[in-house]
Order: sequence, then C-alpha cells, then structure tokens
Amino acid sequence: MFKKDSDKTFMEAKKRVLLVEDGKDHQMIIKASLGSEFDLTCVETGQKALEVLVDESFHLVITDIMLPDIDGFEVCKEIRKDAKHSHLPVIFISSKKESQDKLLAFALGANDYVVKPFDMGELLARVKANIHRPHSTEDTEESESIRLAPFELSTSTHRVFIDRQDGKDEILLTKTELLIFQMFLGHPDRVYSRAQILEKVWGSDVSVTDRTVDTHISKLRTKLKPFGSCIEPVHGFGYRLNLKKIQKAA
Repeated sequence: MFKKDSDKTFMEAKKRVLLVEDGKDHQMIIKASLGSEFDLTCVETGQKALEVLVDESFHLVITDIMLPDIDGFEVCKEIRKDAKHSHLPVIFISSKKESQDKLLAFALGANDYVVKPFDMGELLARVKANIHRPHSTEDTEESESIRLAPFELSTSTHRVFIDRQDGKDEILLTKTELLIFQMFLGHPDRVYSRAQILEKVWGSDVSVTDRTVDTHISKLRTKLKPFGSCIEPVHGFGYRLNLKKIQKAA
C-alpha cells in the first residue's frame, strides 16, 4: 500500500490524516483537536485532495460532502478506484443528516459518517478507531486474525469462532461464506453493494448473479445465529454488518 523504502519511517511517525474541508472555522477546530496526536494536512477542494493523494501517503481521510468543486462523494469514489488507496479509511463530516446521504456515503466505500455539529471527542475517537482497525489485506495477514466480539476469524487457518457463555464454538463456513464474512467483519457498518461483493468474492466470474449473493448471505446468517441478523440488508444499496446489533446481542 505504501512505498517499501519508506514503510518503516511512515509507520513510526505520527499517523497522517488528510482533511478535506473548505470551512475555515471547522479547519481550525479539527486542527486544534487532532493536531497533537496526528500529522494533519488540510486542503479545501476535492480536486486538491486527489492531487495530494497521488504523491503522498496517509492513514486516513476526513472529508466534507459540500466542497467548492467536486463533492466528497466523488472524492471517496475516486479514492476507492485507486488500488494504492482502496483500503484507506474515509470519514465523512457533513451537516447533511438525511439517511439517504449516509447510505450513499457507505455505499461508495466510506468507513464512518459524522454529522455536524459534532463533539470533537467523538470525532477523535472515531479517527482512532478507524486508523487502528485492520483495513487492508496486508494488515489482516500480519495480524492473522480479525477480532470483533463475539467473533474471531483466523486468516491463517480460515476458521471462525464465536464466543458463547460456555466457551468458544467454531462456525463451519464454506470458502465463499468465509470471504464474505471476512469482508464484513473487517469493515463493520460499511455498506457493500451486491456488485462490490460480487467483485471482491467472485472476481470476473460473469456467471454469478445478484441472487447468488443473496443466497450465500442468507446461508451465512443462518450459520451465525443468534447473531445472523446483524448482517442486514440496506434497501436500495446492499448489505452491512450492524455493529450496534452485535453489541446488543452479545
């Protein structure tokens, strides 16, 4: 994901955050809140953000939706198109609080969405959570497992365990079910369209349809009972792993 000759220096320094925000007041507030813990770079337009991302590496992007040129949705879409940044965490900050805007953001690959005005302590917590969560295949391979209580998925042995009151149970999943669940578990609350799931799990296999995705997810939900309902359909967009439902059911 990053240039090999700069990996060590990049990881040992302060985590780098790119802020895309044209409002001076919000820039100042966010700088004051995040600046002591993160190396913050601020730009005021979506196009400038994309230009900066060509030459520089970041651990996370925070972007407003309403920008002077291209909007935050377009910025996120372009980030996800670039293999170098396809797993880069993106947090939206916006005064747009309608559910359709949030769902569109998640469908385009956003990792989080914070409505203005927001508490800076909450934004700081969300930034930390997204930066430290495994987002790339490389991160996942190094950690060898993805843990999100009550689930644990081992990427080295391809086994899934669930914590019960009387100990751990292994959930026997097919290869396809495992790939789907790994995708959701690595990015809780992110909405994946059926097309995105098809591409990530089946690649270029043109014989697979949307209905195939629905069938595999239905079987996966059955095997994960009583937590299966935590993988929920998002009308008009796709599916997501609902973190709040997991926490309530655990």
